[in-house]
Amino acid sequence: MIRQIADHENLCTWHTNGERCGQPAVIGSLRTALCWDHMTRLTENAEPNAADLDEPEASSGPLHHHTSHPRIVIPFAENGLADEVRELGESLDAKFVLTPRNDTEAYFRLMARLWSEGEAFMIIEADVLPTVETVHEMWNCPEEWCHGYWEEGGIKHSQWLGCARFSDSLLRRAPDIMEKTVGEWARHWAQQDLALDLALRAIRDGRGPHLHHPAVTHLHHEMEQRRAAAGLPADTK
Repeated sequence: MIRQIADHENLCTWHTNGERCGQPAVIGSLRTALCWDHMTRLTENAEPNAADLDEPEASSGPLHHHTSHPRIVIPFAENGLADEVRELGESLDAKFVLTPRNDTEAYFRLMARLWSEGEAFMIIEADVLPTVETVHEMWNCPEEWCHGYWEEGGIKHSQWLGCARFSDSLLRRAPDIMEKTVGEWARHWAQQDLALDLALRAIRDGRGPHLHHPAVTHLHHEMEQRRAAAGLPADTK
């Protein structure tokens, strides 16, 4: 966590009206870092749904019910989809969704729409390669919130959307968390992963996602090399 804050010069990366906050950061991820004020404002805004206070009715069905076939969505930008991920997605009947590079809120709108539908779904990002076994294990896991993780320099990175599954029970009890909580502070693609992580922890007594092993393969370095070899500009998404 300290290293991830240092990656952002130890300063909050939050932008308001195009201006960076710049206050000392207290928490960070690969893509962003937050100062105490922005972290507090975000988590305080994440209120449990009123239905959370009620006991489920006996006829409400299984807590984590979902379809047996994984519902996978793979967001990608132009020239940003790794061949390995495309092949995995096609083998699992995933839905590929273009989130254009010049539209920094396209990924947020996709997440907000999926969340509002109330059906379990799994995100695999365009340069993230889990095994087929990991995908099925995550999909059938009884936990309501699951993440894959990747390792670099001995550090596990898990506060991200690279490989994440959200159960229908989680979507039902926090139906507005994307639009009203994350959406108020973090519509930019580079901020929403940490914002959603904090918001979900806030309604789960601080508990993070259930991590699945082994580590996924993150192809970001390989994709940078491929883009350079093809004469394409460096990837910023």
